[in-house]
Amino acid sequence: MKIKDVRLALGNGGFFCGDQLAGRTGAAKDGLIYRGELTTPRSTSGRILASSLSVGLLFPGATVFKDDLAGTRLH
Repeated sequence: MKIKDVRLALGNGGFFCGDQLAGRTGAAKDGLIYRGELTTPRSTSGRILASSLSVGLLFPGATVFKDDLAGTRLH
């Protein structure tokens, strides 16, 4: 089976990723954020919006396959 084209679209998920390591190493949880030393790169509050990726594959004969992927956790 031959793929004619691939379409990708980045987006945001409907969930937050938490700095799990910060929580396990003693950062105090304050509602949805962690207070104290954070361990995840780019993290400023211990919570960041999950990312998503939509994938579209176009096959000969105009058949299209679409799917979505979303990250839900940071380690």
